[in-house]
Amino acid sequence: MVLPSLGDLVAEKVHLRYGDTVALAGASATIASGEIVAMVGPSGSGKSSLLYCLAGLIAPDSGEVRFAGTNLARLPDDERSDLRRSRFGFVFQFAELVPELTLRENIALPLELNGVKRRERVSRVDELVDRLGLADHAERRPSKVSGGQAQRAAVARAIAHRPSFLFADEPTGSLDSANGMVVLDLLLQLANDDGAAVVIVTHDERVAAQADRVIRIADGRCGQAAS
Repeated sequence: MVLPSLGDLVAEKVHLRYGDTVALAGASATIASGEIVAMVGPSGSGKSSLLYCLAGLIAPDSGEVRFAGTNLARLPDDERSDLRRSRFGFVFQFAELVPELTLRENIALPLELNGVKRRERVSRVDELVDRLGLADHAERRPSKVSGGQAQRAAVARAIAHRPSFLFADEPTGSLDSANGMVVLDLLLQLANDDGAAVVIVTHDERVAAQADRVIRIADGRCGQAAS
C-alpha cells in the first residue's frame, strides 16, 4: 500500500455510541505534526473514546478521522492496520505487554511486524533498553518486573518503529508520582527526538502542563483548546 505522507490528524464532528450511551457527540480536534497535546476532562467525558478514534482503533458512527487528508474509515482493514503499525504508536495505562515475551521481545515486536532487518532491530532495541534504564531487566517477562519498568518497556515498544503519532491513554495513571513523571519525561523525550506528535489522555494536571496545548473534553465534545 501507499501510506499517506506526513500531515495533520483531524477528527471532525465525530459521534460514537456504546449501546445507549453517548461517548462522543460531535467532537472535533486537530493534532498537528510534531506537537504535544493533552486531552483532559472528567471521567466519562469521552477522552479515551476520542483517542481511540484518532488512533484508528475504533471507527466512529459518523463524522471523520483523517490522517494527511485520508479518511481512516474508508481504508480497507489491511491498509488501516498497516497505517497503525507503521505510523502510529500506542501506550496503554497498564502497559498491556505480551506476557509470554520478555521486555526485549516486546519492544522488538513492532519492528518485527514491520519487517525491519535483524541487525537494525537489535540496534534499535539495544538503544531503547539503555535509554530507558532497562538493561538489567530486558530478559525478564512482564510479570517479573515492577509496574514502572513494564511501563517503560511499553513506551519503548510504542516508539520503537519511530511513529509519526504517539497516543497515550493515562500512561502514568497506574504508577506512583515519582515513577509516573520519569515515564512521562522519557516518553516525551523519545517522541521529541523522533519528531513524533504526542496525544495524551490524562487526569493529572502536572502531565497536562507538559503539553504544548490542552484540549478539554466534556459530554463528548471538545471545548476551547488552551495553550
